[in-house]
Formats: sequence, structure tokens, C-alpha cells
Amino acid sequence: MKNILYCPHCKNELNQIGNTFKCVNNHSYDISKKGFVNLLLANQHHSDNSGDEKGMILSRVRFLNTGKYDLLRDLITETIKSNLDSSKDNVVCDLGCGEGYYTTYFHNKLKDEFNLATYGVDLSKQAINECTIRQRQIKLEDIKFIIGNLNYLPIQNESVDLIVNSFAKIDENEFSRILRKNGIFLRILPGTKHLLGLKEVLYENVRLNEDKETYIEGFELIDIKESEENILLNNQEINDLFTMTPYYYKSPKDTSEALMKKEELNTIISFKILVYRKK
Repeated sequence: MKNILYCPHCKNELNQIGNTFKCVNNHSYDISKKGFVNLLLANQHHSDNSGDEKGMILSRVRFLNTGKYDLLRDLITETIKSNLDSSKDNVVCDLGCGEGYYTTYFHNKLKDEFNLATYGVDLSKQAINECTIRQRQIKLEDIKFIIGNLNYLPIQNESVDLIVNSFAKIDENEFSRILRKNGIFLRILPGTKHLLGLKEVLYENVRLNEDKETYIEGFELIDIKESEENILLNNQEINDLFTMTPYYYKSPKDTSEALMKKEELNTIISFKILVYRKK
């Protein structure tokens, strides 16, 4: 696999020697026993629990394992496939990869056809740990998962063909820096009706999700992919879905409790992928 990582201290190329990454200045970063490498400097986070909390991550793992979001999983995979060139090697970075559900799936599906080198980066150690667990479960060994900050990516300039970013913050300057000329950036966002059924239980006056501004400096919007369906959730799925969303932290206590007691819930899931090309 092509290595695109650089040292977060001095920005020189990192080379893997056994289970350690080293640069020419002898800064070294060990690959953990679980298979990830921590390239997050002390001044790039503000607590020992950077990123999503453990409870949210474990809820997301359980929920995604039910297959209820496979609609999005397949849409991401097909969009990546239609924006890569099978005649050459390809480097894909999933930035804000979470627990790696989408990362491991699209890599496994596309790695041979596109000679794919895949990197997953997330701020949360717990999330990256779940990535490596999932990778081992499906007998994948060739994705590099990295603890890192999307505002300080430890990735070489113009070394990436395609970026995936699902429901996470973006840094257009960093994304532009690491993408090759004409590289592709997939921004995955909720559609306007996403989780409407859940919100109807939580809030008296329900508003549809607002569309985000599509303009991003340095990028050209070239396509929009959208998909939507109804899903039926049981009580465990309701609780896991709720816990993994921001609504868990900002909804009224009484309606939150009512939602979590429900035995079943119908809701729309709705997704949008904005496809950008680096100018």
C-alpha cells in the first residue's frame, strides 16, 4: 500500500519500519497492538476524550450493524466507484471515519478493481479502536486507521485522489491541500426529511433539515446524489439511533423518555452526497 503519511511534528515523510512509523528526524509513532497509529499531537485536542463519546460510538456500532443505514453505505460505495479511475492506483481518505462501517465496506468492495489504498482518520480513539475491531472481523488488514485531527491532517500534499466526509466538520483548506488536482471530495449530509419520525416524537414544532450552503472555496460542485426510504425500528434500535445523534443531548427530557420507551417507530431516512472536484 502506498504510504501518504507525514510526521505531525516536522512534516517529513513517515516510513514504516516493522510496527513503527519514523521520519528522518527520528520522530517515531508505534502502531498499537490493535492496529492503529496515533498521529495526534497534544496541542491538537483539548481533553483525553477527544471526539465522540464512548456511549455514542457503541450505539452507532450496534445500530449500523442492523443494516438500517445500508442505503447510505451502498450510495457512498457507488458514488466512489463512479468517481475513480480503474486504470491507475487510487488513494481514498475517509476523514471523520467514525467506527469505520462505511470505510471497511467500500474498501472491501472496491480495493481490487481500483487498486485502492484506504486511510481512515478520526479524532476519537474509541472510534478508531472500533475500526480496527471491524477490520479484523471481516479479515481486512490493508486499511490504515489513524487518530488525527481534520484541521491538522498528517497527510502529504496532493497525495489523495478522493476524500469521503460523512456528517462531520470539514476543513476546506486542509482537504484542498491533500487532494491532487481535480481530486474528488464527497460530502455526506442528512436530507431534509432525515429522521422526521424521530423528531415528531421529540418536538412539538418539527422543522425539516435546512440545506447547507453548497459553495466551498477551491472546489466545484459537480453532482448531487440523493436517496430516501422508510425504516421500522424496534425499541433497541430506537434507543441506539437516538443516542448516536445530536438530538440525544438537546431534546426535552420528557419527550426523550417517551421516545426511548416506544416499542416501534417508523421514520424516514434521507441522505445527500455532494460531489465536489478540486479546482
